[in-house]
Amino acid sequence: MKTFLFSTFFFLSLSIVAQPGFSSPSYPGGEVAMSKFINDRLFYPPSARKAGIEGKVIVRFVVSEKGDIRDVRILRSLHPDCDSIAVRIVRSMPRWTPGQQRGKDAAIGYILPIAFRLSKDDIEGKIYTLANPMPEFPGGMDSLFSFIRKNLKYPSLDQCFQGRVVIRFVVTKEGTVKQPKIIKGIVPEADEEALRVVRLMPDWIPGKRNGEAVNVYYMVSVSFKLGN
Repeated sequence: MKTFLFSTFFFLSLSIVAQPGFSSPSYPGGEVAMSKFINDRLFYPPSARKAGIEGKVIVRFVVSEKGDIRDVRILRSLHPDCDSIAVRIVRSMPRWTPGQQRGKDAAIGYILPIAFRLSKDDIEGKIYTLANPMPEFPGGMDSLFSFIRKNLKYPSLDQCFQGRVVIRFVVTKEGTVKQPKIIKGIVPEADEEALRVVRLMPDWIPGKRNGEAVNVYYMVSVSFKLGN
């Protein structure tokens, strides 16, 4: 039996009649970059998945004349947890290229529908949040921390930053790491680096319930500190 878990999305800018000197705000790197940013952070909340809920969360926000995201609100709700995830993703976006009116940078509204669709995933069986024992990185926690320190690279950026990127993933009953998603980010470059390290991980020792190996959600925190 397949578990249905993955999420998809699409977006649509606010419809505005074209006029001389007007341009819509744009995500840095364009639509492909925005697609990747959202997909790295979008996950199906267990409460909505269990209830079989599908549909779109429509989010409206304003891109200021400086490119900052502000006034984020839900235009159409789907499920409280889906709404929360959609809003969190939008609020975590980097600065946009502002739109223009009459040839000058201006605050312009944008509408972003984010669709939650249940689709077949390649993880066989139920995914648990708790197990006894929980999944374990080969060699234990010290080896996990050592692996992260050895492989993590501080991104080269103009600005300095510190903080933790929290990533959730599934350790399957075979021990493979799948579906890494960002739960809490810092800046896009750090988030992507943390995902890269998680995707490098070897197979884990799977978690068990009643002595049988099962699929289990797991979270790790990847710290970025100046001087590392």
